[in-house]
Amino acid sequence: MTKKASQRERMMNRSLPSVTQPIAIDDPTDALRALAYAERVHQHAVRSGDEAQIKRTKTALTRAKNKHDACYEYLKIRALRPKAYEQLMAEHPPTPEQSAAAPAPHEAPQWNRETFRPALLEACVENDMTAEDWAAWLEEHSARGEGDKLFVVTLALNEAERLPESVMLPKGSPLTPSSR
Repeated sequence: MTKKASQRERMMNRSLPSVTQPIAIDDPTDALRALAYAERVHQHAVRSGDEAQIKRTKTALTRAKNKHDACYEYLKIRALRPKAYEQLMAEHPPTPEQSAAAPAPHEAPQWNRETFRPALLEACVENDMTAEDWAAWLEEHSARGEGDKLFVVTLALNEAERLPESVMLPKGSPLTPSSR
């Protein structure tokens, strides 16, 4: 019989918060339609009780899920340790122009948006992209809202608490881990 870990042990061995964020690379419309169809056909097979049909439709459903998943890159985002996060913010202070543009002194930005966003993504997203790659992606390969969403998810991971994927994705979304 294994000994149950104490609360202290569990707290001290906890991993930093992380979340997986899907980014559409290819238009998923056709793949999503095919996935919905495969799910309906499989449900019908399950209701019929025909084992051969269930097996065939389950295989087709798996293929449809794989085609849908192939439309996305799944970015694993991990929070930084508090001191590393604060250090990164300190390395990217707002410019005097950004501070002066604030409507009130208490509304001045905490960081330089142009340099902090890509640096934070480089530090938190578990892939091989550099801050320069992220800056180019944000500028040339993402819609403003898409880049903002990725940045906000990364900020929330570092500023607040764990965000369950159900907060960021609709219930039953094909992009949630339980449905992949």
